[in-house]
Amino acid sequence: MIKLISRARARETLAVLVAVSLSAVIITTIYSNIRSVEEALPRFGFLSFRELHAHIRDVDRLRDMVLLVRADPGSAEGRAFLSEAADLAYIRFAKVDRSRITAELEVYAGLRDRVLTIVRTIDDMLSGTNTPDQTVLRALTAELEEVEIELNRQYYSVGEESNEGLYAAQRALGTLNAQVLAILLILSTLLIGVALLLVQRQRAAKNLRRLAWHDSVTDLKNRAWLMEKSGKFILDAKAANKYLGMYLIDLDHFKQVNDTFGHHVGDRMLQVVSERLKAHNLHRSAAAVRLGGDEFAFVKAADSPEEFVELGETLCRELSGYLELDGHPVRLAASIGLSWYPDHGQDISLLLKRADLALYAAKADGRQRMVTYSSALKAHSDTRLEMEERIRKGLENDEFSLVWQPQLSVSTGRLTGAEALLRWNDRQSASTIQPPEFLPVARKSDLIVEIDRMVLRKACQQAAGWMPHFPDGFSISVNISDRQLEDQNLCAQLAGLLKETGLPAKALELDVTQHVFAQGTETVETTLAQIRRLGVSIALDDFGTGHTDLAGVAEMAIDRIKIDSTFLSKLRELPRGHRMVNSILSMCEALELKTLAKGVECADQLDFLAETNCISAQGFYISQPMSASVFSNYILRHGPGHEAASSDNRNVRLHSGSQ
Repeated sequence: MIKLISRARARETLAVLVAVSLSAVIITTIYSNIRSVEEALPRFGFLSFRELHAHIRDVDRLRDMVLLVRADPGSAEGRAFLSEAADLAYIRFAKVDRSRITAELEVYAGLRDRVLTIVRTIDDMLSGTNTPDQTVLRALTAELEEVEIELNRQYYSVGEESNEGLYAAQRALGTLNAQVLAILLILSTLLIGVALLLVQRQRAAKNLRRLAWHDSVTDLKNRAWLMEKSGKFILDAKAANKYLGMYLIDLDHFKQVNDTFGHHVGDRMLQVVSERLKAHNLHRSAAAVRLGGDEFAFVKAADSPEEFVELGETLCRELSGYLELDGHPVRLAASIGLSWYPDHGQDISLLLKRADLALYAAKADGRQRMVTYSSALKAHSDTRLEMEERIRKGLENDEFSLVWQPQLSVSTGRLTGAEALLRWNDRQSASTIQPPEFLPVARKSDLIVEIDRMVLRKACQQAAGWMPHFPDGFSISVNISDRQLEDQNLCAQLAGLLKETGLPAKALELDVTQHVFAQGTETVETTLAQIRRLGVSIALDDFGTGHTDLAGVAEMAIDRIKIDSTFLSKLRELPRGHRMVNSILSMCEALELKTLAKGVECADQLDFLAETNCISAQGFYISQPMSASVFSNYILRHGPGHEAASSDNRNVRLHSGSQ
């Protein structure tokens, strides 16, 4: 009996030991799986952003050093800086394959090889004794700009792109939880193991849900959450017999904030915007979402469309003004596009697309405002996209050319300069297209920057050949957009262009509108100051159009004022027209600013200017715009030594028949 009891106890002890051992193995395995899920979370969080930020910084520095060498290819110091930047880029991108975090991100596919190819090209170029070739440097600059643009785009989209992976991980965790539950039922006696598993499961599930449905910077819901809940929003609005509004919100000039103050200040601005949107998220029928980058969505149900318009105007006011972020005064402004169910679409995706069309119209209409979607916007968008594609092809096919309109001294009739005007010889329509027909479309896209660069290069190249004919001075005027002035590298690019073409800096004048000063940022003001220090003049173009702040002229960084043609055209209509022009000219004389009257179309206008202290004039009465070859002949007849009689300035007129 004692032996039987001993044997039974031995079997029970063995069974318990086997059960405990098996349970320990199972629990340890499941616990390890859950921990591996939690440990994988940082790959989709802040570490990938930090890695991207470091890569963007090194590519940006490498591009700056290439531009430095372009400005002075013979500088040994510039070559040394370029070599150092290339070494840093090589170290940064060569480590990608050795980093488990970055190696698993598809964002680096292709970009790493492109950068390493650029580094090898630079190494080969610097290893020689010859001066770096400008063609190679320009190609390297363009390639680095493309890489940096892609890295910046991925910087804001990597979090969004990883949502699908996180969502898949959440589903996998659900399967794992089911397995855990089955095992816990079997091993219900092992209470400590059950407690540990439950705690770990809840923690992992909570973290996954937050990362899958929330934006890590602002803590708002993200795009994946919005699309997942889109059907519920529509059904709830339909069941309650309400409208559902979709606001698409984009921050104006946000990239400039990042470029000027750093991404940490940009993130702080995004957080401020999110807090202001959360203040309106008061019930289940409203939600604030960060879609990515500087773009937000706000969804709200209402009884009438009028409520949407009222709220949109409120959001415009709340998302404007100056913020103090990390000691920097930063301007906040937002453009908003609005659409609503059921009038503008039957699902969230369509509402987003149509709100995006309205948002584009808001930006095109001057930014910092709200526009509501309409069918006319869609038709206009289709026309605009077609024109953008034609402009791109025109730039690729070199269909754009310059014509030149002379600028003469009012007192002597001497040729003092010329304005470069753009023309498009469109092959598709076999006609010449004037700037008012295509520039508005270009200004609403990045095409205006490419056009500005092309015009500036062609103008400097053509004008450099005319300089030997003008020992006493001659200047060309080139219009430049505010988009181009926002480029912090403009001054360096301009210095390189002047050196390449041989055009003296004092012979170049850049025309800007008053809008640049009214809406200008610290970056624009800094760029203008750098350009003037370079020796290039700045002219305030079309003075007198719109709202002209006379008191602010004295504070503007300008060298000349160009009086708009409307003043001359209304001399006879307005009794006080003469006094207005004289007042403007007197103000410019007191501020020691040069003056030029535009749009001279008749002898009476030119005679009037001759009686004033206006320095220069241009217009169709003096000469229509002409090609570079015709203008070269014009220089031979009207250049130095061919001054018109000061008593009759009409002698300076070049009749259209002589062209």
